[in-house]
Amino acid sequence: MKGFFGTALIVLGVGSLVVLGFWGLILDLRVLHAIGGFWLALAGFILFPAMLIFAPFYAGAVYGYWEPLIVTIAGAVCSWPLIAAGGHLLRKRHDVTTPSISH
Repeated sequence: MKGFFGTALIVLGVGSLVVLGFWGLILDLRVLHAIGGFWLALAGFILFPAMLIFAPFYAGAVYGYWEPLIVTIAGAVCSWPLIAAGGHLLRKRHDVTTPSISH
């Protein structure tokens, strides 16, 4: 049963990470498109890891548009604890079901 719940938590965590990450990417690309047009949005898409860090702060500080920052932070705050808890449950399951071999 621990294996099922561990796997379910990991799937839920990874799923929320993907969905919120994609949503944050779309919001950040919208901000970059509003600032610099198509070419800045394209550069932001190519350099998306850096864009996910800087664009939400820029949108909030300059335009007062805090939604990209909230979505980006929520993706990390909600997803990683679920993944960690699922991994912990799977490790506990492995520790219980695997007999120790001593020589």
